[in-house]
Amino acid sequence: MAKGGLQSAVMYVVCHMGLIFFLYPSRFFSAMQTGHWIGIVFSYAVQMTVVFLYIMGLRFAKNQTVIDIFRSAGRVVPWIVLLPAFLYLVVAFIVTIRAYSEMLTLIFLSNTPLWAILLLLFLVAFVMAWQGIGSMARTALLLAILFSGPLLFVLYLSFQNVDWYYALPFVGHKQTFTFITDVEFQVSLFVYAGGFFFLGLLPVSIPINMKKMAIGGLLLLPMYLLSVYLPLLTFGQSTAELYEFPMLMTIDTVNVTWLMFVPDHHILPRSSLDGLLLCYTWQSPYGL
Repeated sequence: MAKGGLQSAVMYVVCHMGLIFFLYPSRFFSAMQTGHWIGIVFSYAVQMTVVFLYIMGLRFAKNQTVIDIFRSAGRVVPWIVLLPAFLYLVVAFIVTIRAYSEMLTLIFLSNTPLWAILLLLFLVAFVMAWQGIGSMARTALLLAILFSGPLLFVLYLSFQNVDWYYALPFVGHKQTFTFITDVEFQVSLFVYAGGFFFLGLLPVSIPINMKKMAIGGLLLLPMYLLSVYLPLLTFGQSTAELYEFPMLMTIDTVNVTWLMFVPDHHILPRSSLDGLLLCYTWQSPYGL
């Protein structure tokens, strides 16, 4: 299975899926008022170009890991190049774990202390990392098999309350590319930057297949679009930009009475009006 490059492609997709739906839309709404697809496609094109150059560079280095490549350059160069990447990954890990903990507190574990959820998620991540990159690749493949169906099912149901009028205008009357200089837009790019660096750390036993990576990248594009346009089509720009987790609020508006498991309305409000009140009374303490 690993010989065909499937595991590396699945890890690439899973790493991005963990960030797209919960941390990406809120910053994006703050950066753009109209023509959201332009910013998404632009960012996606930049990311795929960088990933392509990254993989080609690894092949040029005869499939050595990033650490091995810079280790041969001496002692100073690895510290200069890899230290910023290491600090970024540490900050991204802390922010992501905190965000997932808050999400679990909102939906399932309202009476559980936040530190307990943080500790649990940290221990799970530590055990997986302790077992090596091979264990992480197998876990990513297992997650893709188990949750692809439920994910598509939830996305399908999220169209229940959309108003296609909110998608207009597709291009603003005075649409420009000045959003590139917007700090909020630049912060939103972390969702593109944080999910491919690990490709340079994969051992020879987990090869990278360019064709499968391209397919995985194409699968991510509609997910980027849905993460922004589903909240936009449900609430509109003025309301969606107020939410800390716009996609989570969008899913909460879905009402399917025949499902076995239905979220407790005492934990998360069942209407968009109550959700709007929630965003005024609760603000996330992290700043990403």
